[in-house]
Amino acid sequence: MVKSYLDISGEQNDLSASIYAFFDKDRYFFECGEAAQRVYKERSSIKIGKIKTIFLTTLSWDSIGGLIGVFYLLAGIEDCKEVDIYGPPGLYNVFYHSREFLNIELKVNIYEMNSRIPQVLKLEQLTVTTIPITNKKYESMDDQDQQPFRMISYHNYLQLEEWEALMAATCQQRKTMYVNVKEIQEDRLVVDKDLVMCYVGETNKLPGRFYPDRALALGVTKGPMFQALTSGKSVVTKDGNTVTSEQVMDPQQPGTKFAIIRCPSIEYLDSLTTSSYFGKQDNIDDIQIVVHLTPSDVLESERYQQFIKQFKCDTTKHIIVNNENCENYDQLLSSDKEIEKMRHFLPSIFGKRCPERQVKQLSIVESVQHLTCCQKMTRVGLAPPACAGEISFVKMEDEVSEDKKEAKLYEELMKSEKAASLRQLIVDTNAQLESLENKKLYPKVLFTGTGASKPSKERNVTGHLVETIQGKYMLLDCGEGTYGQLMRFFGKEKVTEILKNLDLIWISHNHADHHLGTPLMIERINQVRKGLNLPAVVLIAPSEIVDWLQGLTQVLHATHNGFEFDKQDRLVDECFVRLGIKSWVNAHVDHCENARGAVVEFVDDGFKLSYSGDTRPCENFITSGHGSDLMIHEATFEDDLQGDAIDKKHSTIGEALTVGQKMQAKTSICTHFSQKTKCLNNIGSSVVKPDSYGMSFDFLYVSPYQYPLFKNLLQLIDLEEELKLHIK
Repeated sequence: MVKSYLDISGEQNDLSASIYAFFDKDRYFFECGEAAQRVYKERSSIKIGKIKTIFLTTLSWDSIGGLIGVFYLLAGIEDCKEVDIYGPPGLYNVFYHSREFLNIELKVNIYEMNSRIPQVLKLEQLTVTTIPITNKKYESMDDQDQQPFRMISYHNYLQLEEWEALMAATCQQRKTMYVNVKEIQEDRLVVDKDLVMCYVGETNKLPGRFYPDRALALGVTKGPMFQALTSGKSVVTKDGNTVTSEQVMDPQQPGTKFAIIRCPSIEYLDSLTTSSYFGKQDNIDDIQIVVHLTPSDVLESERYQQFIKQFKCDTTKHIIVNNENCENYDQLLSSDKEIEKMRHFLPSIFGKRCPERQVKQLSIVESVQHLTCCQKMTRVGLAPPACAGEISFVKMEDEVSEDKKEAKLYEELMKSEKAASLRQLIVDTNAQLESLENKKLYPKVLFTGTGASKPSKERNVTGHLVETIQGKYMLLDCGEGTYGQLMRFFGKEKVTEILKNLDLIWISHNHADHHLGTPLMIERINQVRKGLNLPAVVLIAPSEIVDWLQGLTQVLHATHNGFEFDKQDRLVDECFVRLGIKSWVNAHVDHCENARGAVVEFVDDGFKLSYSGDTRPCENFITSGHGSDLMIHEATFEDDLQGDAIDKKHSTIGEALTVGQKMQAKTSICTHFSQKTKCLNNIGSSVVKPDSYGMSFDFLYVSPYQYPLFKNLLQLIDLEEELKLHIK
């Protein structure tokens, strides 16, 4: 019998909790927060194509922020045609408002569950009961409240020509062009943003043991009759005798029952403990596993402890999943290894590893039997029955399939004499730079993501945190996982300070890899600024993104001030003053409709920063950014893939450097590399390279006075390419 189990990932600073239910045929996910697609790629045991169903507990970006990225992954798998999503009312609104960039062949069936009463869902390998809880009090329940769940399919797929016509239309015209996207019903425009769905799952009953000898003795012949009996049917022998499955099989074994309970705060306890499901002892007596997605202050409250004690104390296993009590562990090991390598050679521009989150001891561990705080990947058995409730801890190292050549390259690099000499050269160069008087510290740029289109194991998608003057910040693009990258680099305390002083999020264009991290970023900004007299963050973006984020405020706590490019407003002017910005040009670039580059001049000494967004080499950007002190330019493809760059309106590495040369930029740096890019120094011989240029990696964190270290970074890249030639 194939084992079934739950894999539970604890809540970390950079990644929200998730639960992966493994069955022989299908896979189910509970929760799908940001960077889910990146984690799935890292884990060799997860077969993306088998994901058929995803359950969500809330409408917060912690629960749903990874969905769109996962859909793009599923859409790229030939046999994957549709996926079912279950969650609170208002879930469809998220997809409706994403229609201007979410164009995929995958059909998404969205099930908005009833917000007042439990409902039972019969799936192929699992029966799931949904239990809604709330932090509000309802006076009464009308007929509408007792209606069953609502299913809406989102299938926003257009052929290339149709999509291009759509993108060329005005916003007003587009509203009539989405023929496959249903309008939001008027009664769903206002939703309960705080509603939570808890779930109870039960595996199918398992057939008892089949005894062939008994069947043969009763006159049953092998073959189809055996199959019929094992599936629970009766058969008639040649002699006309009826043989039932009960005569030749042991009784069915009951399935395993587990609960996933999210209780975000004390205010939800009334609804949880008095719900029509958890309020009945018969419903919970046979629950064998409870996963508590619950913060420690709620867990340690007397009332929640009483709730826990309602479960059978001698058999029920309790798994605690929250940010305070879960063990620290990294889930992005390939990225960690790449970053540690860069820190080994260039520590001054790749920073130190951030301090680990402090793990609190949960006071109720001793008083509640079979209680475990999530460690590593916590695996809990579901089937066969003998394994139900068994807990083991899986190391991420065991889940990662490491490229043997890459591992060998890393090993050779670390013991190379040339590498040791280069490292000493970097130490000497850095010492000279640090001894300079009046070092130019700002603007200081952190590259939170340097990959194109989709995240890879080593590179996240696009994002740049810019400290414009001391203690004031802005983001240039904000791809999925940007918030998590900030947490990985700085740690929680520093990120809290940054978010209080993050005044501007600027989005270059309408492609998902440049903006999917914005909702979570705005949610987190709202959380850290709650109760503080601070202005709302300013968003400057294409009109489609402004509309998208405004629409998402129907379901998210995401207050912000959104403005289209070049919109004149006092709030924008005040934002620029706080950031020390003298002028800002949103330069038209050659990519998609309404794509822009940013050219920013600072008050302090006229420092000029130009960022291309995504584009072909573009005269307008060159002219606007002329004389830039720093140019950041996309370089999606290697030079021998120029045809791909032209077709997809991107640039090659050589083209990006040529733009910097024509712009007369003092320093140029390339970013936004395709997963196809294997060699960053594969630059055409005809390219005239700038005097000062570099290649970006995730977590490159650099001030202007440190730009000379880019030369050493290029030397490291060259050395790696040299070593590759000798590795088989």
